[in-house]
Amino acid sequence: VALGRWDGQIDILDIVSGESLQQLKVRSTAWPLAISDDGHFVAAFTNTQGLILLDRRAPGTAGASASGRLLWPANGARVAFLRFSPDGRRLLAGMEDGLVRAWNSRTGEELMVLETGDPRVSALDISADGSSLVTVGRDECVKIWQCLWPSMSE
Repeated sequence: VALGRWDGQIDILDIVSGESLQQLKVRSTAWPLAISDDGHFVAAFTNTQGLILLDRRAPGTAGASASGRLLWPANGARVAFLRFSPDGRRLLAGMEDGLVRAWNSRTGEELMVLETGDPRVSALDISADGSSLVTVGRDECVKIWQCLWPSMSE
């Protein structure tokens, strides 16, 4: 489990014991945030850095300051919701401008921009096989999308 704090600290906890596994430090409040199912990646939106992707296995990730890979600038549309695909290969962001953006979590390459027609994406999820995406707009309307992903090399 990943928990973001107002002071920029991200705590990675064991879901069973609650024991602290790792602490990451970013420059400002990290919200929203997501952790990949395999626990290797943490994504967080901060007011000062924007949307950053942290590889927990990378040297220098823990400790005083974790910079990560910048995926989306802080002065762009705010990120409202984050979700990794079940295989951890894609990071999806529901934006406050009604778009869904997706990135390759290994390379940072932007894979998709989806115009939902909603003024804000409040929630999203992706099916276990990655073939379908569900979005929820500010009006609580649920939409289901078929995903046709570009091929990704590791």
